[in-house]
Amino acid sequence: MLEVGAGAGRLLVFLRARKLIATYVLVDLDELLLRAATHLREYCPKLDIRYGDAPRRRDFETGKPRVFLVRTEQVKALPAGVMNVLLNFNSFMEMDGWVRDSYIEQMYRTAAEGALFYNVNRRQAQLPRPDGSSFDNNPLH
Repeated sequence: MLEVGAGAGRLLVFLRARKLIATYVLVDLDELLLRAATHLREYCPKLDIRYGDAPRRRDFETGKPRVFLVRTEQVKALPAGVMNVLLNFNSFMEMDGWVRDSYIEQMYRTAAEGALFYNVNRRQAQLPRPDGSSFDNNPLH
């Protein structure tokens, strides 16, 4: 699984408690990865958590439960065609269009054949940009 914008990693805690996933990749900003690591250590103390480098293809083939905390700039280093489930909840609606589109491109690149991409974001027809302009954040628009 790949989750972009994972926040505290609560979904991962839920899925691991039920042993529904093995390898999980969280992509987020550094400060939120630290929050996720703290949360995961509290609720999943035996979980193998890796921070720093993006996982390699062989990391997905071991079957060992692992979590990779991946910094936003490392998303392009993820191997292609390995993710079965790709998730985003409420963070694309906070991003400028080019950032959001870049993540979506990487999610499709890393998706295995038949993968599920679940995207839950509210549309904002006038999302403000840092330069004072605005844009419609609907990725299908």
